Amino acid sequence: MFGISSIVNLKGFIGFAVCSTVLFCIYISIYSNGSALNYEKDLQTTLRTQPRLFNIAVNANSYLSKCQRATLRVPGGSQAPICVYKASEDIWVSGSIIKHQSWEWENVVTVWKLMKPVKDMAFLDLGCNIGAFTIPMAKLRRRVIAVDANKENLKMLAASLHLGGLDVNVTLVWNGVSNETKYVHLVPSTSNVGGTKIEQSVIQSPTDNENSIITIQLDDMVTKCGSGPFFMKMDIETHEAMALRGAATFFKEIDVRYILMEWMHYKDTKDKKEGSFITDFLSKNSFIPCRISDSKELVMEDAYSSWPNDILWIKKSI
Repeated sequence: MFGISSIVNLKGFIGFAVCSTVLFCIYISIYSNGSALNYEKDLQTTLRTQPRLFNIAVNANSYLSKCQRATLRVPGGSQAPICVYKASEDIWVSGSIIKHQSWEWENVVTVWKLMKPVKDMAFLDLGCNIGAFTIPMAKLRRRVIAVDANKENLKMLAASLHLGGLDVNVTLVWNGVSNETKYVHLVPSTSNVGGTKIEQSVIQSPTDNENSIITIQLDDMVTKCGSGPFFMKMDIETHEAMALRGAATFFKEIDVRYILMEWMHYKDTKDKKEGSFITDFLSKNSFIPCRISDSKELVMEDAYSSWPNDILWIKKSI
C-alpha cells in the first residue's frame, strides 16, 4: 500500500515529468524552425579528414605553357601577373580582370586596408577562384590559405603565384567546404566559372581518388590555420550555411576578426532557413553585420530586403 507521502511524491514526479515534456516540446519548436540554432542537429559532424594540399611548384610548372596572362591591379599602386580564362568562358571574374585589371576592386581594397595595420593577420580565402583576392594579400606578404574545389582554378592560381614570386607564404587546398566529409562533383555555370557549384556525388567510394573532389569541414582546418588573427572571405555559392554547420570548433579556436561574405543568394527569398542559420550562428559567435564601404552596422531585420549583395561581419571585440 502507498502511504500519503508516497502519493505526494508520485504526484510531484508526474508534475515534473509533464513540465519537462512541455519545456522540451517548446525547445524543439523554437530550435527547429530555422530561426535559431539547433546545435545537435545543425552542427552535427561526421567523419573528419585532412585538407588536401595542392603542390604549387609542380602544378605551376605544368600549367605555365597554358597560362593566358593578364595583369591584376593591387592596392598600394602595384600589380601582379595572373592567369585567366578566356572572357567568353568566364565573363565575370576573368572578363573583369582582362578589361579592368581587377575583380570586386572596392572589396579587395577594404580587405587590404583592414589587414595592413595588423601585422600578423592571415587571410583565409574560401572559394578563391583564380586568385583575385589571394594574390593581393600574398603581395601584402601575409600568410594566405586559399581553398577551392575546382582543380583548374588552383592550377591557374599556382602558376600566377609562381610568375609573381608570391608562393612562399601561400597554401593551396583542393577541397570543397561543407559540414561533412563526402565526395562531390562540380556543377558548372554557363560562361561563369565563378558560379560553379558542388553537388554530392552518387558514388561515395570512387576508385580514382586522385581526381575525386572531397569536402572538408572548417573544423578540419584548425590545425592548418594555426595561431594568429584571420580575415576570412567566403564566396562558395550558397554553401556558406553548410560550411558554418561544420565550424563550431573552428570559431572557438581560430581568431577570426572579419568575414567578407556574399549575401546575394539569401536576399528576397521565401525560404529564410539558411540565411537565418548564418545570422544566428555568427551573432552567437559575436560578429556584427556591417556594410563593406564604411563598416556601418546593418539592421538585422533588413537582412532579406535591403542588405547589400556583399557584407562584412566584424567581431565585436575589435
